[in-house]
Amino acid sequence: MLIDPLQLFTLPLALVLAALFLLAAAYDFLISRRRRRHGNKTICRCSGCRHIYAAPRHVPLTHCPQCGKANLPVRK
Repeated sequence: MLIDPLQLFTLPLALVLAALFLLAAAYDFLISRRRRRHGNKTICRCSGCRHIYAAPRHVPLTHCPQCGKANLPVRK
C-alpha cells in the first residue's frame, strides 16, 4: 500500500486546522458569555483603598462599595 505524499501532507494539515477552528469557536463562546454577563458594566478601581469593582456603565463617578470614595472608571 503506497501513500501519496500529498495525502501525507494534507491530512495532518486538515487536523491541525480543524483543531484551531474548534479552539477559536470555544474561545469566542466563552468571551461572548462573559460579555453578556458583564456587558453593561464598567471596571473601576478605588483610588483610596485600591478595591476593584464593577459599576453601571454611563455613570461619570461611582462610589466604592468598601470605603465610599467617588472614583472614575478605569476601563469602559
